[in-house]
Amino acid sequence: MLLFLMTGCQGEAPTGPSPAKSAEAGAESVQGNAAQETGREHDEAQKGTTPVEGSPDVLISDPGTWDHPVKSVFANHRVSMEKVILQQNRTYPVFYVELPFDAKEAANRAEMLKLLGELARANSYWDFRIMDTRRQLQIDVACDRTRKTIASTVVNGKMLAQDAGEIPAEDRETGNGGFAAYLAKASNKTEKLDVKARGDLDGDGTEELIAAYMGRNYVVKQQGNAYLNSGELADPIEAIDHANVSVSIQPLTKGHERYIVVNAENGDEARGFSVYRLVKGRPELVMYNYPDATNSGERLLKDVDGDGISDSVSVYRYHDFQQHVVTVYEPFNRSKPETWKLSYENEKGVFMHPEAAVDVVRNWIDDMKNQDYLESEIRQLASTSQAQTFPAAKHLNLGQGGDELAYVTESETGSGALIRVEGGPEGGSLYFTLQPSEHRWKITAVSSQAPL
Repeated sequence: MLLFLMTGCQGEAPTGPSPAKSAEAGAESVQGNAAQETGREHDEAQKGTTPVEGSPDVLISDPGTWDHPVKSVFANHRVSMEKVILQQNRTYPVFYVELPFDAKEAANRAEMLKLLGELARANSYWDFRIMDTRRQLQIDVACDRTRKTIASTVVNGKMLAQDAGEIPAEDRETGNGGFAAYLAKASNKTEKLDVKARGDLDGDGTEELIAAYMGRNYVVKQQGNAYLNSGELADPIEAIDHANVSVSIQPLTKGHERYIVVNAENGDEARGFSVYRLVKGRPELVMYNYPDATNSGERLLKDVDGDGISDSVSVYRYHDFQQHVVTVYEPFNRSKPETWKLSYENEKGVFMHPEAAVDVVRNWIDDMKNQDYLESEIRQLASTSQAQTFPAAKHLNLGQGGDELAYVTESETGSGALIRVEGGPEGGSLYFTLQPSEHRWKITAVSSQAPL
């Protein structure tokens, strides 16, 4: 995620006969462009900011009022933040801090690299600067956003050696200065292992550890005083802006097997997860569920139907007339077919038949965008087979928002109403005939031609 230019989404909606697959490509395209780093600013990200007089820069004088993943990185490394100045159109942060170590000392190199690597990842590999006000140090970090690495690090004008960047993939497990060296120091008690979770993954009675290093997670086995690397938890959404916010080892079925669960977030916009298991001593990805099409939406891992097996859950919230919520779920191990359930986030939490004739038509058009889920609701809005099955998408530009449609009440009496909806592919319209039934408006006919 681009620092300070965080994006938002109003909702997502699965469409088509295969909800779990088509939802990612179709429904989430509602705000797909908003999830990309286009430079549009999020109002919430600007809270607590003050323009710098005579400069395009922006000052965050109280970091406590500011919300961004880099804050937790600094906190985890016991770094005190004093202020932040946003430069270069608010894309280049300068962090004024007090480091708990001297960045110039070689003995602190590993700790500094770890801090810089995690900051770079949290800042989506945009360049940044650290000003250590305690020691009058300036650390300039340039990143390669394509390779997602640190390209160079300069401390008080002095370029650090090549290993000042993030360790290349081929060196993470075996290269000098990489994770192997980190484990060696931890084994020798000269470095404390950053353990995020622990549990017996292979049933041998010995706990495996999930250790974090340079923004990545590894499975570690302890043999005597030595820590051994069992492998990295390869991130399936590494190319998407997000932060892995928690790791746990837990059962996901009624059996004794334990799984590794990594939860990921993109601020308040997206939530998802990845599941791993240990196979022949090495971690393997079982599955993941994240709204990677738009980087906005909610994916959960929980037992929805109470059968003792955790489900992979996709939640789609419609900002439509009824405020529908569609929850699509299946067991994470795919032991049962995918299914779904419908709920409502309106004030009563149930379907509320619209009072006005024009709102009945609005509701019907909303439902026609997602007939697979809302067929029973359509039957409550339309009383005839013709009105229940009319192919609205052939005549109107439905999209997902429908904001381009215009609703015109041609006539309305106590015995009937005629509503015209404009917004066809070539300027066409649809005409809706409604009649009251049991004190409620019901659609009786839909036509592309005006009734005589």
